[in-house]
Formats: sequence, structure tokens, C-alpha cells
Amino acid sequence: MAVEIIKAQIFVLETIDDLIRLVVSNSQNRGVYLYYGEKDGKYIYAISHLIPSWYGLRGLPVTLIAYAEEPPKHNFIAYNFSTESEEEKWEFVSFIKTSPKIAHIPIIRTKNFPDFLV
Repeated sequence: MAVEIIKAQIFVLETIDDLIRLVVSNSQNRGVYLYYGEKDGKYIYAISHLIPSWYGLRGLPVTLIAYAEEPPKHNFIAYNFSTESEEEKWEFVSFIKTSPKIAHIPIIRTKNFPDFLV
């Protein structure tokens, strides 16, 4: 008996900045990561998310994605929170810096994205 795989709902964000901001804001006291891969000649950053108890469903799978102009330069993103004197900013880094003002997001490189995810 074949199991029907239902594709996740795709939610495309305007920029990678928006995706990073969303990931960091939802990562309080939890592990966080971003998938990276290429599909149809485009650089894609993505995270899968489950919205529990969506109406009558047991959960609604959602893939949040953003397209980028180039692939990641390193394996982590260092996100600097905005302060009274500085705007938020992020950069690709190859190591983790210890600072309470910086959140780090590991980049998980995919060989390909499964069809149900994107």
C-alpha cells in the first residue's frame, strides 16, 4: 500500500534577511539551522516548520524559503542583533564567536531538495 506524501505549503519570503530574522526570532532556547541548496538554477535557503493543530488537521507543514544571489561563503551565519546605536546585520562566518549580541545559524547543505519540501 503506497503512502501518499502531501507536499508542504510553500511560503516565499521577500529576502534572505527576512528568513534569517524569522529563524533567529523563533530560535530562543532551541537549536536552529537553515537548509541551503540549488533548485532550478536558483540558490535557496529554507527551513521546514509545522504549524500544530491547524484547524482540523494534525499539523500543517510549511516550508519557509528565500532566494539568494549567491551561495554561502561559509558554513554559519552570524546575526548581530540591532541595538540603540547599530542596525541589525549578518554575515557568513566559518567559526562561532562568543558574544551575547550574536546568534549563529548553521547552514545545512543539501545535495537536492525533496519534492515534498520545496
